[in-house]
Amino acid sequence: MKLIPFLLDSGAEIYYSGDTDPDGIRIADRLWKKYGDRIHVWRMSEEDYVKSLSEEEIGNVSIKKLETVENPVLRKTAKEVRKKKRAGYQENILKDLLEDMELERPSRKQ
Repeated sequence: MKLIPFLLDSGAEIYYSGDTDPDGIRIADRLWKKYGDRIHVWRMSEEDYVKSLSEEEIGNVSIKKLETVENPVLRKTAKEVRKKKRAGYQENILKDLLEDMELERPSRKQ
């Protein structure tokens, strides 16, 4: 958390991706609230959630935490999490994350 302002001040773009469970969604939402569109929520959409689903059930206390999510993309994801009551994990979409990074890698040819 202490590094983020320095990276943003240097002109870096930050893409945040976390598990699509209540804690991961809330962390992403807090970062977005604090830094706005300077933090890009990455691979946490409703579609990514469905692809990342696990068998781990989420309890009602944790589900309740999703009611305060404000980011538009995360709000849709949170709605789906509340419906399915299952956690989504990054490792289940690792291929997609790696493909995104490969597509964004600058060319090394000069």
